[in-house]
Amino acid sequence: MKFRIKQIDENTYIPQVKQNFFSSWHGIDNKWNDIWLNEFFQTKYCGQNTYQNAINEIEIWKTKNHKKKNYPKYFEV
Repeated sequence: MKFRIKQIDENTYIPQVKQNFFSSWHGIDNKWNDIWLNEFFQTKYCGQNTYQNAINEIEIWKTKNHKKKNYPKYFEV
C-alpha cells in the first residue's frame, strides 16, 4: 500500500492511497470510512485545507487498516 498527497490548488490537499501496484490512486475519506476514485468526489469529500491535515488523514487511515487486519480471530475450544 502506498500513500501520497495531491495538491490541487493553493489550499486544497487530497490524501490518497494506492492499494496495490495495478490500482489507481484513491482519495481517503475518513468521515465515511471510504475511498473515492472519481476526481469530483475526491475534491468534495477528501480535500483538506492544510498539508498537515492531509498527513493526519493518512495516519488515521493506516491505523484503521491495521486494526482491520487483526480480525477475525479464531479460538480453539
